Amino acid sequence: MQLSSRRRAADEAGDRNRPEILILFLDTGYHFKETYAYRDKIASEWGLNLTNLLPAKTVAEQEREFGLLYQSAPDKCCGLRKGEPLFKALAGYRVWFTGLRKEQARAGRHWKSARCLLCREECRC
Repeated sequence: MQLSSRRRAADEAGDRNRPEILILFLDTGYHFKETYAYRDKIASEWGLNLTNLLPAKTVAEQEREFGLLYQSAPDKCCGLRKGEPLFKALAGYRVWFTGLRKEQARAGRHWKSARCLLCREECRC
């Protein structure tokens, strides 16, 4: 879901400034500087409780050890830079929400659908 849609949905649900809700940002080390600027702007404007998730190795360390994984083994690269930090951060939680669509992940076929705050049914936004 786009951030503007998320904000609109949160406004409708009365979820303004809920610091107890943790927002995770997967900092792969490969984002454009504009992505970081947008993340910071939205976090500040919306009062988000934002946590940056970092991989175990810096980009330089990973590339020294494995080369350019995003070219030679993209699944391994995503596992190291996205999967491992995300699932480590999610340990202990029973529920999480994501902007990832079911068809964008192999595990997606096992995910349960939720009703969308915008369209009030299984989301197709």
